Amino acid sequence: MCVAHQGELATPGEFVLREVAGESLIAVRGADGTVRAFYNVCRHRGSRICEVARGRFPSVIRCVHHNWTYELDGRLRGAPHSSDVPDFDADALALRQVAAGVWEGLIFVSLAPPEPLEAACAQLRAEVAPLTLPMRRAARSIEYDVAANWKLPFENYAEDYGRTRFYSIFPNLFVGLHPDYAMVHTLWPEGPARTRIHCDWLFLPEASGRDDFRRDDTVAFWDKINRQNWHACELSQLGVAVRSNEPGSIAAVFDREYLRTMVS
Repeated sequence: MCVAHQGELATPGEFVLREVAGESLIAVRGADGTVRAFYNVCRHRGSRICEVARGRFPSVIRCVHHNWTYELDGRLRGAPHSSDVPDFDADALALRQVAAGVWEGLIFVSLAPPEPLEAACAQLRAEVAPLTLPMRRAARSIEYDVAANWKLPFENYAEDYGRTRFYSIFPNLFVGLHPDYAMVHTLWPEGPARTRIHCDWLFLPEASGRDDFRRDDTVAFWDKINRQNWHACELSQLGVAVRSNEPGSIAAVFDREYLRTMVS
């Protein structure tokens, strides 16, 4: 799953907190520049370590319960009174890590052994690489609370005939490519009939200095379209709950990918 754009973790210690398949995860940039992801669980008493959605660890990751501290790469750095414990093995008590990787500036995590990102996204590279997503930064972000199951926005995006260069990457990412900016949506299920959708508008840092830079116009235009699409999804949510509903299958690509994932 896509959890962030690398611009959100620009410097060592910056982190985002995400929930993936019911698991709380911390994605953080290490002192060596590498992005890693860890379960948000202290190895001492299982306490949640992080409680805020994003921020920056000053130099270590600290659990407030009993003050265990970890390096930004997950290694246990300090455990009070551990010298009193026979055969205490700090190396065996690092934060538990999950697979994480960066592709074209987008950060992905997986709770299971993943397919290599380069292989999974190989068909998109020729389209996405010229947009220089790694160099772009979010000029505006909006979160939408959509009263619909996450699969309905996904289908809606796949079936939207009004877009020319857009890509859906299962299970939670939409990327819209435009000549001078990109839009990145991530989907976060909040229940069987509710989805939180986070949208970033990504521009090159130097774009703001141009005379023709119209960030607010761009955001307002797509915000209006987003809200129309999400409302359509909410109407679909009401309809699919009707016993007599027998939907047709239009988004064949989505259907195949969803079925492949569910049975694998």
